[in-house]
Order: sequence, then structure tokens, then C-alpha cells
Amino acid sequence: MSDYNILFLQWKKIQKDFEKNLSLLLLRINTEPVHDIRVATKKLRALLSLYSLLKNEPEDEYFFQQTESLFDILGRNRDAETCLALTIAFEKESNSSCKEWKNYLRSQIKTTRAWANQEIHRYHKKELVKVSLLFKQDSCLADSNKFHDDLTAIIYTHLSETKKHFPAATPGAEKIKRSVLLGCPISR
Repeated sequence: MSDYNILFLQWKKIQKDFEKNLSLLLLRINTEPVHDIRVATKKLRALLSLYSLLKNEPEDEYFFQQTESLFDILGRNRDAETCLALTIAFEKESNSSCKEWKNYLRSQIKTTRAWANQEIHRYHKKELVKVSLLFKQDSCLADSNKFHDDLTAIIYTHLSETKKHFPAATPGAEKIKRSVLLGCPISR
């Protein structure tokens, strides 16, 4: 048994990136830190989902409510900015004007930026610290052999479940596959 808690180490690494971008957003809302904090949130959410799978417990959204709220509001701002950038590119390409639409998007950006600013200043990192502590104290995560075995079991279980979502090949597709593999011409 080795004391190497990969989930905890990954969480701390992503949490550090999240906090760095949050501090940048506290100074000024900018596109790059918004994108980076949303990516970090998705990664943290994935680690939390993996933990719930490892523990065979339902996901507890309580851990992540404030962070999800920040994610959603920053996403609204990002969507409006992306729309505006695409509209400007479309105008250049098509040599047309979308003045009213751009004005609407600019007002949306102004509104969502105000919401984002409020949410950023209201956000406390307590949620991330709680999950970090949970990962750190979990002895099952520290046993790398058990972690590896549990993770492998989860992967195989979910792989077999995904097969159910793909339709079986049609007889025609099977015929083509066999003929390609055997190098035979296709006969009807």
C-alpha cells in the first residue's frame, strides 16, 4: 500500500488553477480567465463524479452549488461575447450589417458582466476546500492498488453499458466488413 492519493493531487492542482483565475476575475472580467475557470470547473466536476462512482454513492450536488452558480453565470457572459464575435465575423464575410443584433448582444454582455462581477465577489472557496479535505482524508484513495482496481472495474462496467447504446450492425454492413477483411468482392 502506498500513500499516493491521485484524486487529491489532481484536485489540488485544478483547484490552484481555479483560484488563480478567480483572483484574475476579481481584478477584471476578461475572456481568458472566464474560459479557464469554466474548464477548471468541468474538471473538478468530473473528479467529483469519479469519486461518487468509486464510492458507489449518488452524486451530492451540495458540494458544488456555489461553484455551479458561478459557472452558469460566467457561461452566460461567455455566450454573449462569443455571439458578438461571430456576428462581427459574419458581417465582414457577408458584407452585411447586424447593428440591432450587435446592440442587443452588447447590452447582454453589460448585464451578464454585472451579474458575473456580483457572483465573483460573492463566491467563497469553502466548497472546494471541503471536497479537498474529503479527498485527503479518504483512506481508500490513498491505497493506489485498491484505487487502480476500483477504477478499472468502473471502466469495464461503463464500457459494457455503452455497448447497449450502439445499434448492432446491419446485415449489409456485416457483409461489407467481411468482404473487406477477407479481400473478397461483395456479392449480392
